[in-house]
Amino acid sequence: MTRGLYNATTGMVRELGRQDIIANNLANINTIGYKRDVPMSLEFNRWLRHYLEDPALVANVPPDATNSPEIISGVDTSQGALVQTGNPLDVALVGKGFFVVATPQGTALTRQGNFRLDERGFLVNQDGYKVLADRGVAIQLGDARGVKLDEQGNIFIEGLEVPIATLRIVDVPAETVLQKIGNGLFNANGLALVPAQKARVKSGYLEQSNVNPIQELVSMLIVFRNYEAAQRMARAQDELTQKAIEEVGAVR
Repeated sequence: MTRGLYNATTGMVRELGRQDIIANNLANINTIGYKRDVPMSLEFNRWLRHYLEDPALVANVPPDATNSPEIISGVDTSQGALVQTGNPLDVALVGKGFFVVATPQGTALTRQGNFRLDERGFLVNQDGYKVLADRGVAIQLGDARGVKLDEQGNIFIEGLEVPIATLRIVDVPAETVLQKIGNGLFNANGLALVPAQKARVKSGYLEQSNVNPIQELVSMLIVFRNYEAAQRMARAQDELTQKAIEEVGAVR
């Protein structure tokens, strides 16, 4: 009975974790370049494999590892819809890949292409972080008159026939776990970045969030039903425990 109560409780905790992730997705429906989080349970085989990397830790695997209430989230990197803005500094990526920006904590990846110019003419994102060129340097455009970008990310300005810079567009291996650091950025420190071979640049467009509101609302309803079921199970276990105390253990 105690095990049943534990299973029901951990089930409710898991569903609350899923609800938080889904709610965050819904809150970012209109966020440029947002990639939805996918809630996942910490599966036993993955959890055990982590411990098996060090044989000395095998004895520390708890018997209730399969019932871990921990919820982790993966990132759905599928393409979002493109919306035309006409602003040459608005840039969208078609296909797999990321822009690279320099932050105080190191380089970061992003799909948010709503760039602007700072007071010194550097190309920056909405948080003021410099957008990097393929050589790893910041891009300075001056007043940005007559700026054009081609599909390879080459940046041209009026009066010049050769590009003054090329956007650094990278990709990560398929098995890479992307870590969000807020404001549409992913931590790039320590990642094996490679040039994105198939990504195309669309100037004057922005990529919208890839969140499907109908899908998220259906998922929210499933979470609610699962939570209710676990709650009923906990109540039933509590009633069984009460009967065991009051009737089975009663002195006749």
